[in-house]
Amino acid sequence: MPGDDPSENILRGIQELNAGQSVLLSPSGVLNVPGNEEKISLHSDDSKNSQIVTVHFAVRTRTIGVNPGGPGVGIVEFSAGGAKLGRVEIDLPVPRPFGENYTVTAGPSLRPRRDVPSGVSVQFPGSGFQVLARNDGSLLPVLGVDTALGTGILEVSAFVARFPIGGPRKSSLKRTVYVVRTGGANPSLAAGASVTFGIPPYAVRARFPRSPLAEPITVLVTGVYGDLTTYSVPTGSVLTTPDTAPLELTPDDFTMTITNVGAAPITQLDTIFDLEI
Repeated sequence: MPGDDPSENILRGIQELNAGQSVLLSPSGVLNVPGNEEKISLHSDDSKNSQIVTVHFAVRTRTIGVNPGGPGVGIVEFSAGGAKLGRVEIDLPVPRPFGENYTVTAGPSLRPRRDVPSGVSVQFPGSGFQVLARNDGSLLPVLGVDTALGTGILEVSAFVARFPIGGPRKSSLKRTVYVVRTGGANPSLAAGASVTFGIPPYAVRARFPRSPLAEPITVLVTGVYGDLTTYSVPTGSVLTTPDTAPLELTPDDFTMTITNVGAAPITQLDTIFDLEI
């Protein structure tokens, strides 16, 4: 945090000005229950001095394996002058502690690195905030039956700065809804079948990676005021227009229904939302 004068700092009135901390996040011990939300940095005193605040999340793994844990979710709750502005949940990148040649199987010559994290930064307006994270490894996909998304413990750190990150570098904020995963008794999305789920807050665009990609889908977006819009995602594309544009969402879009209009089951399907604050 720049500056030595506490009156110039967003954490004014707090003796400890090191706005950063690390926590270990375990998945819930109960299937299809999210992990506990853990506070991972100091929160600020709210005041009328609103400003742009940057939060950076860094994610490390405690073990070196194919599944490093998670998925992890970063959470920022922010306000200004006593007004509750919002809460945003974002995907935390998967830690990738591979050796110098990125071979998955660790060995003595690979020198795998646990101390090099993946990360993401988010900027938001406000004077009061708190930063949390959780491990959603015990959650099921939307169509899940008995196989959780992941295992393992994540180490998540965050630090807070009271100024924006300038220049062309800007993190791309995502929130993924895991719709279908094979394994155990998990079903596929059969030909002609549909699945419905809610659209995350601050979502502005969506993409639909799936397997097999040869199966086309339709996406029905329902607005909170009753408007209905149907989009087609053709064969070989994760976008509504092949290789050019994602599905654009409006502020009142509320739920999404995906239908498999192909001839074969879809065994893996995600919906990746772009977020803008």
